[in-house]
Amino acid sequence: MSGTSIIDWDDITPNEDKAIDYSDLLWPYFQTKSWPDWNRFITNITDSENSERLNIYFRAKLFDEAIDVLADYIEAEEFKEVKDLTQERAKRFHFKAYHEYKEFYKT
Repeated sequence: MSGTSIIDWDDITPNEDKAIDYSDLLWPYFQTKSWPDWNRFITNITDSENSERLNIYFRAKLFDEAIDVLADYIEAEEFKEVKDLTQERAKRFHFKAYHEYKEFYKT
């Protein structure tokens, strides 16, 4: 197989893909104070292809955070007892991730 494709990053399963493994492991540290250290470490131990794919996976994860929570917002319509709380939470998470995505990727 040549090239790299992402069909649905929610359903990716690791098949000896270092970039996926690293992205899952390091996602909690992405855009934190310790991220520069982690990023340098990974850059030193992986090749450029894995490093490029790792960046794609991080971008996809952040994009997913901005979109996935919108399903919660819509589904909350059917649950009156938690609708307002769930929709307010979904809006906060969506706008936070959306803002981070725009800032980080300058889009």
